[in-house]
Amino acid sequence: MSAAFGAFGPAAGRFAERFLGGASLRGVEGLGRLAAAIDRFAEDGAPEDEDAFLEGGGAALGVIVIEHFAGRARHVERRGLHRLALGRAGFADPFAIVARLLAGEARARPALVREVLALEAEIAGEGPVSRVALAFEAELTTVRPELRVVDRFEHTLVLSDETEIDLSQAIAASGEHEAGSPALRRTAGKLASMLPGSSPALAPEERLARLVPRLLGPSFPGGNGVHAVPLAGELRLGFTERHEGRARFLLERDVEGLALAHDELVRRALDNLARASLGVRVVEEGPLLLVRSGDGLDSARLLLPGLVETFAPRLGEGFLAGVPHRDALWLARSGDAPSLRARAEDDFARAPHRISARLVRVEAEQLVALD
Repeated sequence: MSAAFGAFGPAAGRFAERFLGGASLRGVEGLGRLAAAIDRFAEDGAPEDEDAFLEGGGAALGVIVIEHFAGRARHVERRGLHRLALGRAGFADPFAIVARLLAGEARARPALVREVLALEAEIAGEGPVSRVALAFEAELTTVRPELRVVDRFEHTLVLSDETEIDLSQAIAASGEHEAGSPALRRTAGKLASMLPGSSPALAPEERLARLVPRLLGPSFPGGNGVHAVPLAGELRLGFTERHEGRARFLLERDVEGLALAHDELVRRALDNLARASLGVRVVEEGPLLLVRSGDGLDSARLLLPGLVETFAPRLGEGFLAGVPHRDALWLARSGDAPSLRARAEDDFARAPHRISARLVRVEAEQLVALD
């Protein structure tokens, strides 16, 4: 058995030897042999052998499916549970499938064919599990764009802030909703909006009081409704709304609701940032200066109106800055560009909240991107 089958391989081999006389589990023929074995066991199998049959039969189905849908189906295991991962977001329990067929009154072969077609739908993103999971991820990019799915198993998704989401009820409630349908989007959107830390409905003034700027780089996902405007080179300017223990990106629809000119929006956000910057320390590392408080706002301090006035006497006119990630603002004289560039590139490569490895020149009226 191929290593690609994972734990399904050895169990399927034992099943083939015991219940199929060593016959092959490959292709359509293997599927037919499995169906025939299910029918035989349903008719005269010994009760004490049922657990072994279900374990081996499920593994055999897993092997057949993985081979048939090469590259689109794989074995996954969590906490001793073995499942089929199908396509980008689908999952199936092959042992439960065999149990259903064994308990059914009809012949196993046509029912098994229907089950395999259902697995193919999961691969295509149209099965119950995959369509709900994909709809939830799509809504997540709008409702909570700072989060992403980092792991999944069956009906459970793990988000980048370690939140675990159980989609079981949404899957059960989705019924026959088609992938991409408005009804499915509403179900997924409601689930995403209920995540811990989601923004409550706020009056415009309260929202503005929580607003701070956020620098975004080219790796930040686009097309997700987040408000962002060009700033300098590959840098873009966005905004976050800070809540207890969490920040939420401002969306285009939020900006429209605030009904403020861009310059006024920036001014209000910078005022809030300035108040949050009192007492922030600057650390010397050789010829470089580091502004780093760990409050998630350090890179955005590049935009503070008093930056030039504060650092030009020490670093000279047109000094340089690097914002490799959210929690660092590096500053240096223009003659120390090699040292600053090396530091920015190193930090960028290792940071979780990356912005840019490129440098900018800080001038009195603007930021200028360097090649």
